[in-house]
Parts: sequence; C-alpha cells; structure tokens
Amino acid sequence: MASSAIETRPSAPVDESGFVRLNDEEWAQFLRAARPMVRLRPNQHDANRIFVEAALTVMTGRRHWMQLPRERFGKWLHLHHRYSRWLERGIWSALAVEQAFGPELSRQVIEYSQRCQTRLEHQRRRRRARLLASDD
Repeated sequence: MASSAIETRPSAPVDESGFVRLNDEEWAQFLRAARPMVRLRPNQHDANRIFVEAALTVMTGRRHWMQLPRERFGKWLHLHHRYSRWLERGIWSALAVEQAFGPELSRQVIEYSQRCQTRLEHQRRRRRARLLASDD
C-alpha cells in the first residue's frame, strides 16, 4: 500500500482534529515516568503538556512539525528544538521503554526516535567527511 501521506496507527489517543491528546490518566502516567529523567517545571504544566502532545502527534505520523497549528501549539521550530534536545539525550526512547505512553504509542515513539537517531548519525558522518575532505 503505497501512499505519499505519513502512515498512521489508529490506537493513538486523538482528538476530533486528529492531534494526539493525552487524557488526565495518561498524562499522570507520563509525568511519573518523566520526572526522574527530565526537569518539568510545575508552573509550566500546560506548556509541557502541549509540547508532549505536539511531539507525539508528529512521532505517530499524524502531522509534520510545520503542520502544527501555531494557535494551538505555538511556534513549531521551538517545539522541534526541544524535541531534538530530548532525542539527543535519549529521553524519548527512555520514556517509551518505561511505557510512559502506553504500549502502542511507546512502540511508535521508539520507532520514530530510532529513525531520527539514524538520520542524525548519517548527517554527522557526512558533515565530518566534508570537513575532513576540505582540510586536504
């Protein structure tokens, strides 16, 4: 089944607009798993939840970063930078291993994180090779 759209899975908790939306129980489960790994400021509870739901929306293949509505999620580039920092530190994979998002969503997060890590490593190798080639 070839498609130009991103593959989606029906089991992610989504709202009527097609964005991942964690209910209060799922959010509490995420917080229990995340607190030992990441400093989440209590006064930014809403911003943290918006960020996690935006990242999960992208990681489950429902939207690309630039397709996230600014009025709901804020600037996509800020979200992407924060997502990337968590990716580089291994936070997304660690949260998924802890089943912070439930079994199906956690599996999708692991797959997406692995693809992104592979792409980042490939980009770094190419960049390094170009730098070494330019030194000659």
